[in-house]
Amino acid sequence: RQLFAQKVNGFLEQAAAQALLTSTMQKVTFNTAKKELTVTAEQRKDKKKEEQLIQPTARLAWSEHLDVEQFFIQGVDEFAAKNSGKNTDEVWFYIVPDGMAQEVIINGRDTTDIRQSGDQAQWSLVLNPFTLRCTLYEEFQSPSW
Repeated sequence: RQLFAQKVNGFLEQAAAQALLTSTMQKVTFNTAKKELTVTAEQRKDKKKEEQLIQPTARLAWSEHLDVEQFFIQGVDEFAAKNSGKNTDEVWFYIVPDGMAQEVIINGRDTTDIRQSGDQAQWSLVLNPFTLRCTLYEEFQSPSW
């Protein structure tokens, strides 16, 4: 879990630097089915097309034994939408050109770490939207509001 947090921090540091250097918004996507984290950079609009062009810039895979159970963005649990039929294999947030991000809390379980109670160990990554650094906690966290 600690190594995962370190890798995510390094990954987000690079994405923030890219946002600042290129003055483009960066979309950070967690694909929970593939256990993969990607960053894509917003590109200029094509004059012939209305939609924004997106170009992949980086990828990071994470360990199979780390399962994500909750994913809060700006205080909303994106996985709660799963009950409404929304596909939550991919959840994303943005890093804006000034290097700040949305508030993010990711809660999960480590399937290889079984506690005395028989439950899998909990973990939580909380992203500071101003520094883009994640703090790892050993129990689930929730939005403060």
